[in-house]
Amino acid sequence: KTPTIEETTVMSYFKYRNADGTMNMEIIESLHGNARHPFARVMCDKLDITPALRGEKVLDITHLILPNDCENETHKKQPLSSRNLFFDLGSSEGFHGFEGGIPLQTPQVISGIGGSINTSILQIIFDRCIEFDDIFAWEVTEVEHAKWWGSLGPDIRRKIQFYVDEGNLSVSFEEKQRKEEVPSGSFFQLLSDTATPDDYVVVKVDIDRPALEQYIMQTVVDNKVISNLIDE
Repeated sequence: KTPTIEETTVMSYFKYRNADGTMNMEIIESLHGNARHPFARVMCDKLDITPALRGEKVLDITHLILPNDCENETHKKQPLSSRNLFFDLGSSEGFHGFEGGIPLQTPQVISGIGGSINTSILQIIFDRCIEFDDIFAWEVTEVEHAKWWGSLGPDIRRKIQFYVDEGNLSVSFEEKQRKEEVPSGSFFQLLSDTATPDDYVVVKVDIDRPALEQYIMQTVVDNKVISNLIDE
């Protein structure tokens, strides 16, 4: 959601200078250690406590704050970015469960039952007048491809590159820098070769392999070239 003026006074933010010299401030949503809704009490559903004390649902996403390009589109202004790219790391559910592959409305709670987190993210972004130019998706387990694609239409399907291979996720950015042989479909190679700092880049990490997730996130943190390419 878009925070109120009162809420923005207590929230963290990024501040950066635009190409024309003007300053821009981008509010950052509040997250706690489990990267969930700040009022979600993780694992409380396992405890015998009053439901009213459990806070928000663990999969509630109403706290997310994302760019909104609808005003620019309405007033025919320059788009927020040159291109919009989505890198989906951990995409087991694909696009099945929804007619046309994408929810008709922005969900308030994400779920892997009927569609997946990636379809929810896509709808959230679409509702903000941002359309992805390219979508790169990876999964480390075998999937039923016909089910994965579901009834997704050609307007989005043609933009997707889907990989089923853990090795392509775990190839390090340092290996690319040393010019060693790197699989052409590896996440870090595609990210660094495809994206530019002017692009709007969303990376979703939900592989259910903690060691691999930690490795990927630490690589993003340690390499400024990579981290400077990622917006969300």
